[in-house]
Amino acid sequence: MLSDPHSEYLAACAPDIRDKLLAVRAALETAAPGATRCMAYRMPALRQGRIVAYFAAFKQHIGIYPPVTA
Repeated sequence: MLSDPHSEYLAACAPDIRDKLLAVRAALETAAPGATRCMAYRMPALRQGRIVAYFAAFKQHIGIYPPVTA
């Protein structure tokens, strides 16, 4: 059985940060229904044919990154 690809990343975060990341993920999943969870560039991401958003916790902030296209 495969686990959620975000599980290991989230487990390594402090509980308060984990809660914030889970809220970010929920909002992104609402905005992109049908997107699947994956890891990219060592960050949790959502894919819907292509990556629609990355998100991650850093020392002083949480970042949400849409992919850059030309």
